[in-house]
Order: sequence, then structure tokens, then C-alpha cells
Amino acid sequence: MKKRILTFAGLALALSTINTPPAAFAQGSLTPPGPPGPMMKTLAQIEPRTPISSLPYTITNSGSYYLTTNLTKVGGTADGILLSSGDITLDLNGFYLQGVSNGGSGIFVTGSFSNLVVRNGSIIGWGGSGVDSYSAAYPRGMVFEKLMLAGNSAEGILTEAGSVVRDCVALNNGNNGISTVGSEIVGCVCRGNGQYGISASSSTLRNCRTEYNVYGMEVENCRVLDCAVEYNSSTGIGSQYGGHNEVRRCRVVSNGSFGGIISLGTSGGEVIADCVVENNNGVGIEVNGPDCLITGNHCVFNTSQGILIESDSNHVEGNNVLTLNGVLGIGTVSSGYSHTVIVRNSVSGGGSDNVNYSLPTLVGSDYGPIGPAATATSPWANISH
Repeated sequence: MKKRILTFAGLALALSTINTPPAAFAQGSLTPPGPPGPMMKTLAQIEPRTPISSLPYTITNSGSYYLTTNLTKVGGTADGILLSSGDITLDLNGFYLQGVSNGGSGIFVTGSFSNLVVRNGSIIGWGGSGVDSYSAAYPRGMVFEKLMLAGNSAEGILTEAGSVVRDCVALNNGNNGISTVGSEIVGCVCRGNGQYGISASSSTLRNCRTEYNVYGMEVENCRVLDCAVEYNSSTGIGSQYGGHNEVRRCRVVSNGSFGGIISLGTSGGEVIADCVVENNNGVGIEVNGPDCLITGNHCVFNTSQGILIESDSNHVEGNNVLTLNGVLGIGTVSSGYSHTVIVRNSVSGGGSDNVNYSLPTLVGSDYGPIGPAATATSPWANISH
């Protein structure tokens, strides 16, 4: 058999044919595009906020700021942190601002700025307020959340319109726990403050608790919803000068010398509905202005009177009043009032009809007959037993 002999020249030719790429698969440029980029992030990328590590400190530029440790003010009357710009977020980062008794406020807003946020820490022991975002000007659009405001000589928080204060605790401040105009107050606790737990106008208060203050709440033109107001040494919920409040589903219990829910303002327009008003030292519910609606409340063992009406054009319906012996259940103080409706209420415990109800002949008014349920024939009857 003949053997095929592949010469060296033939082998070289074959290999060159295999390793030569077709023209369609031509390679690109082998020149590198540039040096490799950085493999690590900068500090600004890791923590894109400005640290605050000493007091006093003034913020003059918009941005985000945070505490790096607990900070204590040493001497002087200056404020702790001044917010002197809009669009600022200040995160206390779980730390506290400790003041001195003759110092200013812990946080002070110096002008009519907007879009300010302060959160997550404690502001304690300042000679002024914990947070003062009202005294210098009229800032708007502020959020204060998850703050402990304790032992400040003036207010815990003093704030202007367009604010949200939520999940804050105001404890043992010299004046009010929270003072505000035109704000939303949500989920806050105010205890042991020297005046009002919460003082508010044109605001909404929801799911708040005020206890062991001198006054529980002072409100004007507010909505007060699902709040607990207990063990304050004077009024529970009061409206001293104004009115037009809506108070619903609140628990107002064991407050002091002026009673439970007391509206002394003559402008009236109050709605007080579905509240528990119990064991207050004074009148349970009192209104001194016209055009009020008092309905569905449970008034128990208030020492002076269950419900007291002191003006014209009020509507009292569907309340349940349980009184101490000899204490008036539902009544008006004058026969000169007109356009008053008192129907479908139940009063027990006073001992007789003329103690359970005191309803003089009201000019142009209408109230249901008074008697036991067994003999009541009118659907508008007021029950007495």
C-alpha cells in the first residue's frame, strides 16, 4: 500500500488556512479606552448629609443634616440649632439636644421658610421652647415627628400653620406641651405640662393623649377625634374664647375643677358627639354659645351637672346621663333661651324628675316629655329614672 507523505510545506499551508479568520470576523482596535474607574464610593455618596457635632449650629443652606452624638449646650443664652433656610431635613439620629435653664430654644426657625423636617430624637432642658417655629416669623410646611420634648421652660413645640406634629411626647414642659395654629396633631402624648397639654386653633387633633397637665386641651375651630383627656387638674377639653369645634369619640375622664368638655366662648357652633365624659369635678358638658349639637354622649358621675345649656338654638339628643344623688342631669339656666331642642335623652340616678331635668319654659323651643320608659308614648320622650 502506498503511504501518503505530507511534506512540511504542505502542513504549514494547511495550518495557515485554518488559523486565518475570514474577512467578516475582523478584530476592532486594541487600544484601551482609558484608565479603570474608581472602585469605591465617596463619603458623600455613602452619607449624603451634613453632620452636626457641636452647639450652637446655624443651618443656612438647604439640605439634609444629622447629629453624630448627644449634644449639650454649655452656657450662654443662644439657641441650639437655628434653621435659617427652607428645604431642610434635620435628623437627630436618636441623640439628644441638652439645653441650659437660661438658654434659648433647642431648635429655632429664624424666618418664613418652608419645607422643614425635624425628627427622631430628644430636646430637653432648654430655657426657651424645645422647638420654636413660630416666634420669629411665619414658616409653613413643617413636619415634626418622633420627638421627645421634656423639661423645657416654655413650650415643648411651638409651631405655625401648615405643620404636622406626629408621634411626639411632650413631658413636664413649663408652659404648653404643644401649641399650634392650623396644624395636624397625630398620635402625640402630652403629660405633666404647666399649662395646656395641647393648645390649638384651626387644627385637627387625632389619637392624642393629654394627662396630668393643668388643662388637657384648649381648642378653637378644631376637630378633636378619638383622643383621651384624663387626670388634668382643671378643664379636660376647653374652648375659652372661641367655638366651632367638632369633638367626637373622645374619652374625657377624671379632670379637675372646671369639668369635662367646657365651651365658654359665645360664638357656639360646637359638635360634641359619642364621647365618654366621666368622673369630672364639675360639669360634664357645658356650652355657652348657640347652634351646638350634643348627641350620643355617655356622661357619668360628673360632680356638678351632666349637660348644661347656656344659650339659644342648641340641640341635645340621644345622650345617656348617670348622675350622683341630687346632681342635675340635663338643664338650661334660663327660660329666655329660644329654639332649643332636647329629645330622646336618658337620665338616671338623680332621684326625681325635677333633679334629673331642669327645663324651664323655653320660648319657641321644643323638648320631649319627661318620664319613665314604661309610660313614654312619644318617640321624642326623655327618659327619667
